[in-house]
Amino acid sequence: QLIHGLSQLAASLNVGMFDGKSQLRGILTALKMKEMPRFELVDDYVLAYLLDSAKDKYTLNDLAVAYLGTALPLEEHLLGTGKNKKDWDQLDDEQVQSFLFGECQALLGLHQPMNEAIVATGMDRLYHELEKPLIFVLLDMELAGIKADRNYLDTFSVMLEASLSELV
Repeated sequence: QLIHGLSQLAASLNVGMFDGKSQLRGILTALKMKEMPRFELVDDYVLAYLLDSAKDKYTLNDLAVAYLGTALPLEEHLLGTGKNKKDWDQLDDEQVQSFLFGECQALLGLHQPMNEAIVATGMDRLYHELEKPLIFVLLDMELAGIKADRNYLDTFSVMLEASLSELV
């Protein structure tokens, strides 16, 4: 029933996320669900990759600075680091709400300038026809996992080691 209800709700949604695949995997894990209803998803992480594929990491703060001209409060400043790092439940509600509100505002604000940048670079078709559908495909693959033939892999490893020793 939950899946059916979510499917009906999701069909009407247009959701903006940052690193949607990871966020959706977390939601599914927390709810102990095996599948995610499909919905219209705008993933700013994927857009950032298409716009600047030379970078190896993208943060919501980086995008907010680049496209909105404003920096977000950093999680490290709120929670601390190292041995003194706090858990989210150690913060008062107002601190958590303020932090999350800032991130939500950034996500809402990023949609237009990033979409305009994707169109301006001519990568809108790539995003809509390939990259965006792949978010759910890759999520499904990660959730399904793979079954590895351990015996074959062990045999293959021995064969590779022998081949490498012949080369050296």
